[in-house]
Amino acid sequence: MSFQYLDETDSEYEDVPEYVKHEALNSERRVIKIIWDEDDIPDHAKGYVQWSVRPYRVSDKCDGTRDSCAMYALKVLGERKGIDVVELANRAYPDDVIFDDAYLDHLKAHRELVEIPRFNRKSISLLLRSLYDMNWRSLVYELEEALGVDMAN
Repeated sequence: MSFQYLDETDSEYEDVPEYVKHEALNSERRVIKIIWDEDDIPDHAKGYVQWSVRPYRVSDKCDGTRDSCAMYALKVLGERKGIDVVELANRAYPDDVIFDDAYLDHLKAHRELVEIPRFNRKSISLLLRSLYDMNWRSLVYELEEALGVDMAN
């Protein structure tokens, strides 16, 4: 997928949904145009465009475009806290491979799209809530146990 930041001077800015503009303005971030154009995208979805706000913050809710950003933040959290997120994902989803080499490489492309916080109980809880809302619930339960954090607090 490719990304393009937009501002009010871009001709495509009028195509951006109002709620996305509103979120960008209120959070002092930028609108991003996401184009699904990777080789492995099914033909019916090639060229599909989505709008969102970046950089991703751990307090962001699911909008259908933020999974990789949240997973990148999780990868950084794991590195900083000494938690093996690959092992936790394997435990959470034993029938799936979540963090293969290709996905880890994919996440690197998102590093500029993610605002990494100073990880404390609040920011970790917010990240877990974000992941939970993105349907990574089994992984969140493993993370809560490993980190000793409850996303509700």
